Amino acid sequence: MKILDLGSGPWKYKGAISIDWNSETKPDILWDLNKFPYPFSDNEFDLIYASHILEHLNELIKVLEEIWRILKPK
Repeated sequence: MKILDLGSGPWKYKGAISIDWNSETKPDILWDLNKFPYPFSDNEFDLIYASHILEHLNELIKVLEEIWRILKPK
């Protein structure tokens, strides 16, 4: 199962690829989550974990569209 931890911060989801803008948290992928598109292929992930991040992003609808795009169907 391929898992993405969106906006992981220092508390990374075990077994997931972490993505965050803050280099101090040492994410697997350093990325501003307000920049689109995200650096992933369509239908790449089985699960996306997004804890305490969505309320900090500028364009929630675009974020949700990206999550939809990079998640595998079903």
